[in-house]
Amino acid sequence: MIQKTEQQIMQFWKGDIANPVVSISCATYNHEKYINEALDGFLMQETDFPFEIVIGEDCSTDKTIKIIQQYKEEYPNIINLIAWPKNVGALKNWMTVLDACKGKYIANCEGDDYWISPFKLQKQVEVFESNSDCILCGTRVYVRRSESSTPYKIEPSVKPEKLLSISADDLFFDKVPILMVSRMFPKNIIKKYIECVQYDPANRDFLLKLFIVSQAGKTPGAILCVDDVMGCYRENIGGVWAFNDDMYKKRSDLRVLEFAIQHFEFPYHYRYLYKCLILLCESLGVTQTSIQSVNKHLKTRKTVLWKTTNQITKFLITEFKNLKY
Repeated sequence: MIQKTEQQIMQFWKGDIANPVVSISCATYNHEKYINEALDGFLMQETDFPFEIVIGEDCSTDKTIKIIQQYKEEYPNIINLIAWPKNVGALKNWMTVLDACKGKYIANCEGDDYWISPFKLQKQVEVFESNSDCILCGTRVYVRRSESSTPYKIEPSVKPEKLLSISADDLFFDKVPILMVSRMFPKNIIKKYIECVQYDPANRDFLLKLFIVSQAGKTPGAILCVDDVMGCYRENIGGVWAFNDDMYKKRSDLRVLEFAIQHFEFPYHYRYLYKCLILLCESLGVTQTSIQSVNKHLKTRKTVLWKTTNQITKFLITEFKNLKY
């Protein structure tokens, strides 16, 4: 377990723990093998501001809750534990944790991932404080496959100068992947996201990325990344999503895209969303008539598509609302 006491962690803080600058959001379920590393990564953070750890424990069937409770006893002022008496599912757990965060900024890390740098929070807050237009700040992270003890790649793998000019396009097409374990957002962005999405079943990581794309638009400096490896993402450890077949995932992506187009404002990226929808529909065996109809609409409305209009939204929803997939 982490060696620093709560008092040692808090000794250089400027401000009150009741008003944290950063909230660490951690949703966990059956992460007995990993939760120690996650919590140790949170508690080793060296900052000159107060931070809190908000953990949602979704009634695990292993010893995850017992491990977290031990940490809670040692760090009662820093750790806020939401322990569900019965399983509520990943979506409600995650959204409840986000809603409970009090910080000016929110840093995400699931219970099976972890941070390796004690300066992660400090550096990301400095990025936000120096860039008022920033709505997402990430870091480079190691990626590990399953139970491998060593990473096999670093993401994002782009050159350092690219991290200073990440566009919404880069995020949308995963040219510069900002993985969840590294992300930090302003609280007001997450609040807006929660109000818009609520507990819709389309809500998952893909939808959050689309929301950030919609908010970033063409604003320079809206998406930034620290040029240091500060976390570790475990890939394919056997979560619920990993067990679903490819067809299920495509249907889910289609549902997410439909929701995003209906609820988010995309002044710049509508064309990409439509193309994604067409590709998904083709792979799901949707009739060519519908696809040709959308393609024709794209060709005849090239200039209008760059703007958000009710007419375009209604057309697309009408085309795809009742698809037999």
